[in-house]
Amino acid sequence: MSKKEEPNNKKVAFFLIATEGRQFVYDAISQIAQSTNLDIFVISHNAPSIEGHVKRVNDERRGKIHYIESSNNSVCQKRNAALELLAQREYDYCFLSDDDIRLDLSKMEELIDIFARLPQECVVLSPIMDLGNDKIFGGLLYRNGTFMSLTTQPRSRIWYSLFPSAAFIVIRPHIVLDMFEKHILPFEDLFVMQSEDVDFAVKIWLLGRKIACTNLVQVQHLGSRSQIPYWRIFYMYRNRVLLLLLNFSKSRVVVGLPVRIINDLITSVFSFRSSYVLSLLTAYTWIIKNLRLTLTLRKSRRTYFVGSERCVFSNLLLPKPRMKDKVGRKAQICVPTNT
Repeated sequence: MSKKEEPNNKKVAFFLIATEGRQFVYDAISQIAQSTNLDIFVISHNAPSIEGHVKRVNDERRGKIHYIESSNNSVCQKRNAALELLAQREYDYCFLSDDDIRLDLSKMEELIDIFARLPQECVVLSPIMDLGNDKIFGGLLYRNGTFMSLTTQPRSRIWYSLFPSAAFIVIRPHIVLDMFEKHILPFEDLFVMQSEDVDFAVKIWLLGRKIACTNLVQVQHLGSRSQIPYWRIFYMYRNRVLLLLLNFSKSRVVVGLPVRIINDLITSVFSFRSSYVLSLLTAYTWIIKNLRLTLTLRKSRRTYFVGSERCVFSNLLLPKPRMKDKVGRKAQICVPTNT
């Protein structure tokens, strides 16, 4: 590898979305600022107090962090704003991170090095997520409107997955620019939250790109999922239906939608919580009232889709494990081919 191609010579942007009330975001900002090879942007998510902390860190680090006040938008809008800023500047790669993660930044440069050696069609690289005792390695596989978690860690350092951890991704700018030129938002504002990262991933695949995941870096997602508020359950039910209607072929919708509806009815009834039933009814009412809007958005994005569900799923098989040669040196990274 020539000096020009070395990872530490790459121009990399790091966008962190900072939320008010998360005390650990201060540590995250301070930790990221210790990296000398990143252009750092902190985007406020209803977090005006973060600005003062950024100023203090800048005083110590000589103005390393760019602060962006954007408090009245959704997380999806903030992610899009970050990626739009990325598309306007000359960067080799971009890190986009939420603030409720714990990340080992000591492996950041190695992560960039791996990403640099991936084929150009691999536009997103995502680490695995550590959700306490429930680990999701590279995400979830989509099947007929439901999600199946990978239960064992692949032995390879890199594998393909349909659904990355959108709490932390590495992405090449050219795919971002291509999506904006096609008037396709990377993170659809309509989702607001819940499944917006799945929608992002499906669009990446159906636009003819690929998502690679690695176990090199593990992101720990903080927060409890035991108490889910009513409004979040509403988005969960509504957005799962939107995923089908917006992204998949008519035949897949015909097959998957009844399965999705039956699954939602069963889970809401047997949850023994009135809030689940009310959320489900509200979600499906919204779908019916806004069907024309949904179908218009579906038509505009599917115009540019070059992949099919069958093609996507055929590329999600895990690659063979890494092997060691006779002298004990690690073989090259095993990445599946597009066959």
